[in-house]
Amino acid sequence: MSVTDIVTVFLHRLPPGMEERATKRLKAVSVPLVDAVGAPSKENLFAEMPLDIILLFLLYTSPAELLALRDVNKGFRDLLDSGEQATAIWVKSRKYHGIIKPLRGYTERAWARLIFGRICQMSPSNLRARYQECKVSEAREPDFGLMMRLCACCRQINLCQETDYEDDDDEPEIPDDEEEETDSDEEE
Repeated sequence: MSVTDIVTVFLHRLPPGMEERATKRLKAVSVPLVDAVGAPSKENLFAEMPLDIILLFLLYTSPAELLALRDVNKGFRDLLDSGEQATAIWVKSRKYHGIIKPLRGYTERAWARLIFGRICQMSPSNLRARYQECKVSEAREPDFGLMMRLCACCRQINLCQETDYEDDDDEPEIPDDEEEETDSDEEE
C-alpha cells in the first residue's frame, strides 16, 4: 500500500469540510515518494508529513487502530503515549467512535487496551510462582469483573472456578450454637 493510498483512506474518514482543508494542506507540502535514484523511498514518509495533518488523521482513527499504530514505530508510540496532546487524541477518538468513558483509575490508552487489545494481561508478577510468564498472547474477551484480559490458560490456572467448591460430600458439618448449649447443659 502506497503512502498515497494510506492518505486517501485517512482523508475519507474525516468529517465533511475537514477533508478539503487537509487536502489543500497536503498539496502545499511536497512529500518525496522516490529517492534520488528514482527508486521508491524506504524511509518513513509520514515523518515528512506535517504534524497537524497527522494529528487530524489520528483524531478520527478508532482506538483499536490507535493501539495498532502505537506499535508501528517509536514516532507513533511517542506521539500517542505522552503529553496532553496524546490524551486529547485518545479522548477525541473514543468520543468520535461512541465508546464509553473510562472507569475511574483508567487512562484512555489503558481503557482502549482493555476493550480492544488482544494480548493476555496477566503479568509475571501476577502469576503463581511456578509459572514464570503467560505463553499465550491471544485473549479473546475482556473480563470486566477483573478489569483485565486473560487467555484461557491463565484463567484456568490462576482463577478459582465455582465448580471447585460445589462438592457437597466434602463439606465439614458445622454444629449449631443451640446444640452446643444443650450439650453443655446435659453434662452439668
